Amino acid sequence: MDGFVTVNGHKVHYVEYGSGKPVFNIHGYEVDHRMMTGALEPIFERREGYRRIYVDLPGFGQTPGVGLSSTDDWLSLLDGVIDALIGREEKFLLTGQSYGCYLMLGLIALRGAQIDGTLFLVPCTIAKRAPRQLPVKAVVEEDHEFSKEMAPEDYKLLTRWSCVVNKTTWRIFARDMKPGIDIQDVDYVCWIEKNGYESAGEKDFLTIQHSAPSCWITARQDHYVGFKDAFRFMDNFDRATYVCMDAAGHNVHFEKEEIFRLLVEDWLYRVGHVQPFVYDRDFVVYPTNP
Repeated sequence: MDGFVTVNGHKVHYVEYGSGKPVFNIHGYEVDHRMMTGALEPIFERREGYRRIYVDLPGFGQTPGVGLSSTDDWLSLLDGVIDALIGREEKFLLTGQSYGCYLMLGLIALRGAQIDGTLFLVPCTIAKRAPRQLPVKAVVEEDHEFSKEMAPEDYKLLTRWSCVVNKTTWRIFARDMKPGIDIQDVDYVCWIEKNGYESAGEKDFLTIQHSAPSCWITARQDHYVGFKDAFRFMDNFDRATYVCMDAAGHNVHFEKEEIFRLLVEDWLYRVGHVQPFVYDRDFVVYPTNP
């Protein structure tokens, strides 16, 4: 289903697949919902019982940005979209990519008790570029026979985003990411980046505590958001799997496609099957007198 929901006079575009437990999916900067559908639908479409909702953020895809002057406005808008589509009682899952993860942290702060699981893909946790701990940009793998055949502008675009260059990474990038990049409202999103990119709530992100099953997928060669800053949240999400993959970057979901699939499947299994833990606070690992 392809539709719009209106929140305080602002139209938000979304696409929806399936029925059952809601899963809200938030893409990152420059792309649109197709980035997330390309990453997740091959996994979800083989499963029943999930209502997948993919939104276009303001200025991306078919959601206009007019009248919204900060990402806190975006956060309020997303909060309203969730209210409009499922209300404030039904439990749901939440996934995001890059800056979508930044907005996820804001949503967890607002309605964490309603969220049964979280998936963070190459998470941005610090808005401003300078404080981020970033690796040096690198191409870690390249099919030179294929790249010689690429148009120079396509090669430049792929290597700007990805550190693995081959036929597969270009096919997926051209299908799922380039269309969103091409239609973004560049003037608007660049203005937001300069004037309203940092949430007023960022200072409190590290106070968030959330015990639903979670998965944080990072990449060692991710020159956009890095990986080190995400690991600051390990104690905040005490049911989280944390992964940092080598020889992968900001497009780790298709640079390491099979591992990504396994991680998402494990996350869904933990959401659906693993019961709340029973802790033995009196257990002594190495007793003095065994």
